[in-house]
Amino acid sequence: MALGLPTVPIFQAFFASHGLTGSSSSQLAGGCADGLELYMSGAGCSTISIDVGTLGTGTGFGFGIVLAPPLLSSTMSAMFLGLLISGPFSPITANAISFGICTSLAIASINTNNVGVGVGTGKVQCIPHGIGGLIFTGAFLSSGMSGPMIPSLGQAIGSALDATIASALGIVVIAGPPNILPGAGIGIAQVS
Repeated sequence: MALGLPTVPIFQAFFASHGLTGSSSSQLAGGCADGLELYMSGAGCSTISIDVGTLGTGTGFGFGIVLAPPLLSSTMSAMFLGLLISGPFSPITANAISFGICTSLAIASINTNNVGVGVGTGKVQCIPHGIGGLIFTGAFLSSGMSGPMIPSLGQAIGSALDATIASALGIVVIAGPPNILPGAGIGIAQVS
């Protein structure tokens, strides 16, 4: 499954399950989905695979990146408070967005180009660039959201993702020409 538009229903489902059903919840869902897609496309983080197997050059495929929702939710709640986003729905909103992000990542596909390993496996590693706040703010504005709290909301979500994405886990299986010599390398990944 792809990130972006196909993940909007995931965010909407988590918003509804947390009681966030206001008129702008669909805009928030669209902004979160677009922001996550742009973030994972290489704008917000670089994704690589650390590979082992046999010597050669191969291509890898994986399904799902696992990021712990409680870790993202608690970090996002702290970011909300730090940016003065508070109130009874603040932790609920952070929790719903976190579960939407983590579930979307869990169904993402990973494609890699692996130099140094022809047949083997790779551990996915996400390296944040530190601009998640700008990405999510832009995504919210482009989804039609407006108001003085949008930059703070985007900053809180993007900064929480920047702080936690390095702990995400994923595996790719690498296929290519077989060899009897051992090999290791780093693959360049695309997450979609």
